[in-house]
Amino acid sequence: SEPLMVNGDNNNEDDDDDEHDNSSNTEPHMDPSREHVFDPSFDNLIHGVWTRMDYEKRMGRAVSEVATLGRLFIYQYNCCPFCGKVKAVLDYYNIPYSLIEVSPITKAQLPNTSKFLHDRNVPILLAAKAQPGLKRHHIDQKVTYQSNVIIATLLDYLVLTGVMPQSEYERSQSSIVDAWLQWMDNTLIPHLYCAIDYDSFEVTDVHRLFNDGKNLKDEENSTDLLFRYLKEFKKFESFAVTTFPLQSMCGKMFHNQAKQLRLKYGIPTGYDLQYLQDAMREWHEVTKLSFHGGSKPDVADIACFGILRTFHNLPLIEKTLRETGLTEWYESCEEMVGQHACVTHA
Repeated sequence: SEPLMVNGDNNNEDDDDDEHDNSSNTEPHMDPSREHVFDPSFDNLIHGVWTRMDYEKRMGRAVSEVATLGRLFIYQYNCCPFCGKVKAVLDYYNIPYSLIEVSPITKAQLPNTSKFLHDRNVPILLAAKAQPGLKRHHIDQKVTYQSNVIIATLLDYLVLTGVMPQSEYERSQSSIVDAWLQWMDNTLIPHLYCAIDYDSFEVTDVHRLFNDGKNLKDEENSTDLLFRYLKEFKKFESFAVTTFPLQSMCGKMFHNQAKQLRLKYGIPTGYDLQYLQDAMREWHEVTKLSFHGGSKPDVADIACFGILRTFHNLPLIEKTLRETGLTEWYESCEEMVGQHACVTHA
């Protein structure tokens, strides 16, 4: 079953209802072609961002309230491919969002679990919608988690507001797109993790401190490159100590995770790169003539691009894209997705 989004402040629900009753009676125009979104078979609308029980009351709000989820916050690790999928969808549809970087070790920046239901894994989407009227400073906050659930939430919102065409939305719900999304989670991402771990050369802490992370052969550890972004965030420093210990801890944690994935997926020692190439060639077979979506990317294209973009700073991934023939597809997706829609990153 899908996780429910939980209100960050349930104590004010009764007061909010009174506020809805006193709001303007002007109702926004709803496109009849999207009436399926309000089908009674759904318990929640947009996975709980609006609930069916208070939909009629919310209809009296300003049009701007209907047309937006509010301010979006994505809790993420910069090196997380699951977060990369969500960001790529937001970027493609040019939906502004704010990123909150989370420590992979402490996870102290995540939403308070006493107020919000989530599994303490990134990505987590928090939608904060300001309330109009006398209690305009009250913030209606909802969260949802797991990358595919977040993407489904966003797609429901996009078709509801007319940003995504109905035909495009229906394709995103097809079994073939869902199968590829599952393939990315269960094949592509595990093989990426294992290949990156295998590509992490023997680099000592002395090399990291005094030789810019390169060993005597001028080789750079892929895992070190993956977590180098941590030093850009002063909030991860503690007691005037740099983020170097945190980067080292993350590297060891990543290595242990890769070992578990090798056992789970039966990847023989030394075959990590070959298995990754086989997986990426499988995707190339369906995208060598066009996008998976045809003349323009569909959700499968966008999600796969978001995963690979997460590791764009690793020479290993650039090399593998060339060797598997995916460079042209990747660059085409990069052009279609465009610039990041992120407005703040803290």
